[in-house]
Amino acid sequence: MVELLATGTAARALVRQPATAGLPEGVTVAGGDLSEPDTLEEALKGTSTVFLIWPFLLRRCWRALNRGPYRM
Repeated sequence: MVELLATGTAARALVRQPATAGLPEGVTVAGGDLSEPDTLEEALKGTSTVFLIWPFLLRRCWRALNRGPYRM
């Protein structure tokens, strides 16, 4: 995130508990959970690119992520 911010790129992080995320200043925090696809649409609204760092991905979540207008 720090490197993205340093280039002037807007950065948003999807986290389960936004209040305790502890991310660098300038990062927009969105509450959501990849294991709960219904939380993704609102959290990813306005996003054009997603960098996914997660050890596994359930099929129903992959479908939810691919419904959006963003690149994975």
